[in-house]
Amino acid sequence: MSAILYNERHQVIIGNAMEAKKEMTLKEVKEGIAELSRAELERLDKWIHARMLRLEKQEAKSAEKRRREILREEKRGGWVYQQVAVRCGKPGCKCNEGQPHGAYWYAYRREGRKVVSKYIGKELRELDE
Repeated sequence: MSAILYNERHQVIIGNAMEAKKEMTLKEVKEGIAELSRAELERLDKWIHARMLRLEKQEAKSAEKRRREILREEKRGGWVYQQVAVRCGKPGCKCNEGQPHGAYWYAYRREGRKVVSKYIGKELRELDE
């Protein structure tokens, strides 16, 4: 029975787990996939979708980092305060020419597994716990 394996660079490797592993061309991958059973195809489909979601999240985080520039950061009480300059990304806006909006203050803290954020404004003021 064949197995689908992935190396550290996420290259597809198809073959018996006991056999020597081999990096494959896209054509070879397609030929190998054509031989898979329905159950194996479903496992591969789940893996591909999970991988695509991880990549989308990474891309979204990267885009968000480009939009926000942290100017200052302070920790007070249970909050982390950040002063950020923001680029809205609208065509023709001054922020596209190097003049970001702000700077604005935001507060962040963790509540369980979630990160809660609150907009403060142009002037820093502490939030109540």
